[in-house]
Amino acid sequence: MKTTSHKKQKKRHKSKGKKIVLWMLWFGFMLAAGTQICTLQEKLGMLHSQPAIEYYAEVHQSFWNSTIHTIFMPLCMFGMFLWIPALFRLNYKAAATLRMSICCLYLGSYIVIDYFVCVLVFCWYLSPFLASHILYKQHSVKHKTRLLFIGCGCSVVSLMIQEYVGHYLGGDASSRAEGVVNAIVYSPYFSISHLLDRFHV
Repeated sequence: MKTTSHKKQKKRHKSKGKKIVLWMLWFGFMLAAGTQICTLQEKLGMLHSQPAIEYYAEVHQSFWNSTIHTIFMPLCMFGMFLWIPALFRLNYKAAATLRMSICCLYLGSYIVIDYFVCVLVFCWYLSPFLASHILYKQHSVKHKTRLLFIGCGCSVVSLMIQEYVGHYLGGDASSRAEGVVNAIVYSPYFSISHLLDRFHV
């Protein structure tokens, strides 16, 4: 009995070890893929890297608007980390993998622009990432629809605050419809980089 139990434990450890290795390889691949996003954007004729960030900054001229963006973008990302996996009815593990994959793509695309900003973005958005991870774990079995509505609500409210309180009250131009893809890719980066530029760090 002891030998059989010992063999089962060994198999479990090996299985866990293989899964960890596969996850590390996958996330490493996604990180590397993120570094090539700028190449893809260039081939598609899109702005990328610093020119794309400057394009995004054109409608975030006031410090007020940029700061509102910095404060409320994490709430938007928190919502996205909930509603995207909930929309596809993903279980907890699949949702965690998707969430991590998205983060690796973002960090990979940012590290080729400025590694220091990349590290700060990671630190600033770590809290909403972990909060969404915990909340999804608690409710993913029976309440995916609830997670979908909570996530959508957080993202929408965040964007509305940024648009009205940030853009309108800050005196900046409204967000551009044609700049949606640019915003999805570079808004988290800008939420940190504008502060460094403002204070000449």
